[in-house]
Amino acid sequence: MGIEMGRSFPLAMAGNAAVGAVLLSLMSGVPGHAQQFAEAKMSKSMQVEMDYLIHLPKDYDSSVQAYPLVVYLHGGGAADLEGVKRNFLPSRIAKGEDYPFIMLAPRNPRLKGFFPQEWVQSLVEHISETYKVDRDCVYLVGYSRGAFAAFQIVQNYPDTYAALVAVSGGGIPQYLDRVRPDMPVWVFHGTDDSTIKLSESVAMVQRLKELGGNREIRFTVYEDADHTETEHMAFSEPQLF
Repeated sequence: MGIEMGRSFPLAMAGNAAVGAVLLSLMSGVPGHAQQFAEAKMSKSMQVEMDYLIHLPKDYDSSVQAYPLVVYLHGGGAADLEGVKRNFLPSRIAKGEDYPFIMLAPRNPRLKGFFPQEWVQSLVEHISETYKVDRDCVYLVGYSRGAFAAFQIVQNYPDTYAALVAVSGGGIPQYLDRVRPDMPVWVFHGTDDSTIKLSESVAMVQRLKELGGNREIRFTVYEDADHTETEHMAFSEPQLF
């Protein structure tokens, strides 16, 4: 009796005897032991394809200086770059506001999942090589689902980023020991956030404090603010950028 993978076929059960007969028939073709290969290796280059927005300061072309790079990871899903522009920081820039840094805002290709970390990191490296980026001043900013991804990325690529801003996010506190002990972190959350509970940010901040180090940790909690209100309030903080 052969089994074709990827198909399903009905089995009428006429009692325990019939079920036992079917199982014996299936097992009759199974070898006595399975083989385990002690050494195996796969080598495959990673193909990265990401849409992104980029903002250059007004004096970029006339200046020889290197600029800070702010990597902005949007919240939720975005079907296209217009969806990314609706997030707060890109929307401010789209309206004509200028900032003294380069902003990179990739679009998450996964409408219901987190940003692919390796793709984001490859894009950051590409932008850093292509534009006049101060490698000592690369900052990671995430909102909502983007904040979850930001926590993951600084854990796995700790030497790339000078600081982290996480707005209405969270993550796995146990992995925060990978974060560089001198990297400043500023976390924002609202008390009335029903999308991502305040406790998510509380757990991350508490763990960072337990780990010690000489990092500066700021935790700003907005009373009576929901998920969307927190985004607007956090990115309107005059000291943030």
